[in-house]
Amino acid sequence: MVLLREISEIVFGKRALIRISLVNEPIYEGRNDKIARVSSALSKILLEFDDGTLISIQTDPVHVDELVPLLVKWEKKGD
Repeated sequence: MVLLREISEIVFGKRALIRISLVNEPIYEGRNDKIARVSSALSKILLEFDDGTLISIQTDPVHVDELVPLLVKWEKKGD
């Protein structure tokens, strides 16, 4: 899936505050070491890095279960 590849290229190995939201409704917020499984369609992913960099990714609806494995992989290899 292109979205997951793009995210892994942008953020792999870096720590960030991750916000996943539906239209104006947060469904997950936390650091990449506190992954929680939720089941909703995504419309926006915001990554806020410790250096102040913000990356906002608008998506077509993607099931969050497809994103969580990437975040877990990132958590395990990121530090």
